[in-house]
Amino acid sequence: MADVVSVNTKSKTIIVKGPQGSDVDLIVENPEQLNNIRKGDHVEVVYTESVAISVTPGGAK
Repeated sequence: MADVVSVNTKSKTIIVKGPQGSDVDLIVENPEQLNNIRKGDHVEVVYTESVAISVTPGGAK
């Protein structure tokens, strides 16, 4: 559950404040949903976060 901080219909994004107080920028996959979302709304959000890393061999000791 999160509170909507802002809605940007041009970029199809919203910013929500999560339960720990951090702001998260989210892309809304279905832009028609933006017609029903307003600043201050309390919404349930499902999103996926990923991290990319690169591993390379170390030098000889």
